[in-house]
Amino acid sequence: MAPKRVAAARLSPELLKAKKLEYRLAFYGGYHRDPTNKLIHAVFVPAIVWSVAVWAAIPGPALPDELWKPYVEKIPAIPGLEAYDLGRCLVPNLAMMLVLLYSNYYMNYLDFEAGVGWSLFFGAPTWLSATLFQILVPYAECYALALFVLSWYMQIYWGHHMYEKRRPALLASFSQAILTAPFFVWFELLFMLGYYKDTQLNVEVMIEEDIRVWKARVANEAAAAESALAAGPEVKKEQ
Repeated sequence: MAPKRVAAARLSPELLKAKKLEYRLAFYGGYHRDPTNKLIHAVFVPAIVWSVAVWAAIPGPALPDELWKPYVEKIPAIPGLEAYDLGRCLVPNLAMMLVLLYSNYYMNYLDFEAGVGWSLFFGAPTWLSATLFQILVPYAECYALALFVLSWYMQIYWGHHMYEKRRPALLASFSQAILTAPFFVWFELLFMLGYYKDTQLNVEVMIEEDIRVWKARVANEAAAAESALAAGPEVKKEQ
């Protein structure tokens, strides 16, 4: 083990960051190999983040009005779409703070470019749409709760129990699963579009090894259970 630690210490910060990204993606990817399960997660992981953002938008602005409202009010509304103008969405609420926390983690600790992409194409739209939904829709929190429960049900029962045949990643590491899931979905799209090919190859190798170890452990546990069952009657006879 000592040589591995020395080798890791010599890696550049950029390479260490890349290895950390690959490890996070491989950890989550090991629990999501079935294509149907991956599709379910691609739909319902963003749905969970969005529903949480709706709840986070309920308390309203997290900053005093004088620090942000004068600037937002200067943004012109689109004629005919005044109810949906950008100014009504740009509220510095807890939903925005949630998106900023995820964005900061992805950009500074995993991959800057992919983190920026996630922030622009997923994080910001989640914050804005959740805030607007909470403002315009009566009982928005009830709809968000229903979507939240449905999303977990679809992932746990249909995704993992019916298709993947493996427990959810959050049971192995809750914090890693919660932090990695949105970024994993984003990287699945990037891989599909042909980006990060080297990362994809490295992650695939790590996932295959993880699955090999997991299958071996399951087989050993099954064999041990069968041995215990077979030994049961003999133990009774001796008694």
